[in-house]
Amino acid sequence: MPNGTGTSYCPHCRAFAQYDTSFLFDDEAQTVLDLYYRRCTHCQGLVVWQRTRDKPRLIYPLFASNGQAPSADMPEHIQRNFSEAALIASVSPRAAAALLRLCVQQLCIELGRPGKKLDDDIGKLVAQGLAPSVQQMLDTVRVIGNSAVHPNAIDVEVNEQTVNGLFWCVNMIVFDMISKPKQAAQLYAGVPAEQQQWIDERDKKATEQLANSAPSATPLVLDELMSITQQISGILLDGSDGRSEQEKIEESVPVPIGNPPNPTSDPLDQSGRN
Repeated sequence: MPNGTGTSYCPHCRAFAQYDTSFLFDDEAQTVLDLYYRRCTHCQGLVVWQRTRDKPRLIYPLFASNGQAPSADMPEHIQRNFSEAALIASVSPRAAAALLRLCVQQLCIELGRPGKKLDDDIGKLVAQGLAPSVQQMLDTVRVIGNSAVHPNAIDVEVNEQTVNGLFWCVNMIVFDMISKPKQAAQLYAGVPAEQQQWIDERDKKATEQLANSAPSATPLVLDELMSITQQISGILLDGSDGRSEQEKIEESVPVPIGNPPNPTSDPLDQSGRN
């Protein structure tokens, strides 16, 4: 029989739902055990807890110590590796990091990359316009995951705290690359069809205007560029800039600044006036 009811977060369905709590009773010893379980009224999932001196400890199901579960939009085969990493994160952070690196490699395949070399896959995604924040999370999981497998090649400390950050990275990558586009498309589907058509025409028109606004060289500009190119070529070949010696001499005479002096007047007369 249930010993109490309440509302809490369910690690199975990730819903904030009501639950029934039951304590386990030892019939022989006639004592209540330190174990109790809760049944989620939303998904009927079973959650087992152990009472400790500090706070209750989750026994089943096991997740990462930070309580993160795989994103609901994460493909199922990747979720299995994520959950396996969560099971061993507190015991072997290095093994968990290696599994999370595998999750990232599988995600790249979901995003259309070959999945043969993770470094190349991330580079190709960046070339396609991948957001810098997603690139940083991908490379963080890749480098730390590599360090867990090849500790002598990459000097990165892999501990439980580090791995907990990797769990967050993997979930955020799924959010940015899968969940966000999916949710945006679902919301956009609710926009009336005639408005969607108007938006498509607007974007097409703006794209065409941008393409047509690119500057083009006129024949006059081309002739001027050709003349400059020929002059530069002459200077580089023989030091000549195409001007006659007389033109060079005339241009070398300094140009006076201000009004020219009156030749009939003394620059400084006896009256003291300048």
